[in-house]
Amino acid sequence: MRTLANKNFFLVLAAAILLAGLILVLAHAKTRSLAAGKQQTSAGTDCSASNNQELCWQQQMKQTLQSQGLPAAFDILANLYDTAPAFASQCHAFTHELGQEAYEMFASHQDFELNSKTQYCGYGFYHGFMETLLQSTGDVSQAQNFCAYVGKKLAGQTSDGEGACYHGIGHGAVDGTDIKAWGNPQAMIDPSLKLCKFASGDNQQFLYRCVTGVYNALEILSSDPQYKLTMIQKNPFWLCPSQPEFYKEPCYTNMLPSLLRFTNNDLVKSEKMIEKIPEQTAIKTTVSYSLFHEFIRLNLERPNYNIENGVQICHGLADPYRLSCIEGLAGGHMKYGDPQQAYVKGLAFCKMPILKSDEEDSCYNTILTRLPIWYSPAKSAEICSSVDVKFQTYCR
Repeated sequence: MRTLANKNFFLVLAAAILLAGLILVLAHAKTRSLAAGKQQTSAGTDCSASNNQELCWQQQMKQTLQSQGLPAAFDILANLYDTAPAFASQCHAFTHELGQEAYEMFASHQDFELNSKTQYCGYGFYHGFMETLLQSTGDVSQAQNFCAYVGKKLAGQTSDGEGACYHGIGHGAVDGTDIKAWGNPQAMIDPSLKLCKFASGDNQQFLYRCVTGVYNALEILSSDPQYKLTMIQKNPFWLCPSQPEFYKEPCYTNMLPSLLRFTNNDLVKSEKMIEKIPEQTAIKTTVSYSLFHEFIRLNLERPNYNIENGVQICHGLADPYRLSCIEGLAGGHMKYGDPQQAYVKGLAFCKMPILKSDEEDSCYNTILTRLPIWYSPAKSAEICSSVDVKFQTYCR
């Protein structure tokens, strides 16, 4: 994802965003080697034969987390992404589950191992972890301290660990328990926005990431009739024009799931609605960028989907939305792609002959400037060295 203040910190959520918290647990992780085409637990369970695959997958990762540690649980998740097409589109939700389970282990003072695998599938791990922490304890200082720890622990593996954790704080701060606020979205999120401001201190980037989590959580609640948020169901961007200027883009971007439900996943219709929002072009192109991440997500269960269809949509848009659409497709490969090597398909997309010269340039810019979000400096340098030298200037 892109922010107006710093585009290189975007992604990941709505993110999302587009975003999307992730974390800890037990030492001595072991890499699992699973038979091709089978989704098996450490005990040898084959989920492909289960009557309830989702429950089987959930138990599979929970057992691995408890017996082998967090990195091994993420290895199971990555293998399921590769071998079970139906799992890929739900990957983010399963990282939530890992986050919740990891917090319970953390709260009981069990040892843990934290590494960059927690960024898999849109950082959903931090969502689940912080939801459970804040709703169990309400301890903002504990959340701050944990995010600081994440930032230091993962400094050599990702540039975005602490920021992703703050997104998790915002996500976890919205719990929907105040019945008196139901039906009033502003009242539902005001305490959480204040919490974000307090937790972030003077750090505007952390504040931005935190409020993206708040709007992300509100959007999720809006799909549940008990919260009486019909105004968002009928007009996904209903709340956003009234938000403070710094909060507007996070609001619009994180209402994209509601927009896609409203348009029945019609990306062209959704794009036209984005272009009509009463905001400056920079906000609209950023929201458009995040929208076209979803082309990749919507096609995850179609192994042979035609990415050229997405490019054709982009070519049908007027500038500057044409380029934000291409950049969104590029970013979508990274956000929703194979957790371990999303860059492979991402860079292959940039090489497609169907892309125009400025689109090719924008594609490489989108992926290469963000490599440190997903990969260590050494891995980022390796990936960068594999592209045409004229694009290597985008590497950091």
